[in-house]
Amino acid sequence: IGAPEGSEKSVKEVALALMPYFGLDASSKDEVLETFPDRPKNDANYAIVSTKLRALGWSPRVSFDDGLKRTVEWYLANLSHWGAVDEALKADNSGAAA
Repeated sequence: IGAPEGSEKSVKEVALALMPYFGLDASSKDEVLETFPDRPKNDANYAIVSTKLRALGWSPRVSFDDGLKRTVEWYLANLSHWGAVDEALKADNSGAAA
């Protein structure tokens, strides 16, 4: 999802932004968002540094909110594209099939 530099989002902010797409209210965040002790620092955020892309003429054409909406819509329309979500969400997932 494209986002201009300076508009960094934490992983928690992205998770909160996704909740309405799945019928979840942000007030239930403590019930549905789970953190794992081995990841808090590593997964706090993933900063976008687009300096080199911008030097090549790139600029974001889609806002974060619109990009998130379009991404969710694509995944919901293409459910067969992805596999076992429960396995992918496990802490320390090595990517190996169970």
